[in-house]
Amino acid sequence: MKKVQINKFGSAHVAEMINAPIPVPKAGQLLVKLKACSVNPVDAQIRQGHYRDFTPLPFNLGFDGAGIVEAAADDVVNFRVGDSVYFVSSILNGEGTYAQYCIVDAELAALIPDTLDFNQAAALSLVGSAAWESLIDRGRLQAGETVLIHAGAGGVGHIAIQIAKAIGAKVIATAKQDNLECLKSLGADIALDYQDENFNRQLSMAAGTGVELVLDTVAGNTIADSAQVLAERGRIVSLADYCPAQNLLALWPKNAEIHLVFMTPSSKWLNNLNKLVDQGKMRVIIDKIFPFEKVVEAHEYLQHNGRVGKIILAIS
Repeated sequence: MKKVQINKFGSAHVAEMINAPIPVPKAGQLLVKLKACSVNPVDAQIRQGHYRDFTPLPFNLGFDGAGIVEAAADDVVNFRVGDSVYFVSSILNGEGTYAQYCIVDAELAALIPDTLDFNQAAALSLVGSAAWESLIDRGRLQAGETVLIHAGAGGVGHIAIQIAKAIGAKVIATAKQDNLECLKSLGADIALDYQDENFNRQLSMAAGTGVELVLDTVAGNTIADSAQVLAERGRIVSLADYCPAQNLLALWPKNAEIHLVFMTPSSKWLNNLNKLVDQGKMRVIIDKIFPFEKVVEAHEYLQHNGRVGKIILAIS
């Protein structure tokens, strides 16, 4: 089989297509013939060496995917050969889903809803799991509360908007001007252009007496800046790493909670997302699909600003 591996850290061109034997599932595992996987910022960060202490070389890229069960260990009872599944594997495990076949723990996989194709399922898997864990598990978002979702047109952001609306929350989301209508079509109650010179004033007006939850996927000074709009005892959930040092003093008198989330893959998140898909409350936006062989181009495209939704590698 073919898979993508890095043997050194660096630009997109360090991603190499190599030949490797098809792996064999052990107890509790599935062998999946992959049809699609998504290209995530964490893949680029690993490629660049951000996590070099946790990603010894050579390292196989990719943590999510969608495909067909080719084989299952004898103790697996929830899946059968031929099932269409999608999943997020353990982050930083190095198994690699930029591949024609991969191994995944059965407890991390879910059946693909009938209304999603393999590309859409792969696009939903990691970002959907991250959004659900951040908003519902860690952020404890409730109906009637207000959530501020930064980068609402991004992979996590566009799914987070729909999850929040599905549970009955009010959503304020940010993006570039060109993407504001997209945010509204996803259900955002208020969509703001973060590049507008009056953005801070507009955000303060939209937040009113304060938002109960802020979802940060953009890093920078977002955690500290959240003080201006966070309600007392509000929560901030950040999926961003490599943030600069920030002065959090303004958050102290608000008794703010700050959650730094390293996403935990689980079929529970995927099955919850499946319910929203089946109810017609979730759609997945794909920005661009690349052939598997164009992985370098896909990584280069990942660096472009202004993308909406997800980048996919289609695997034949």
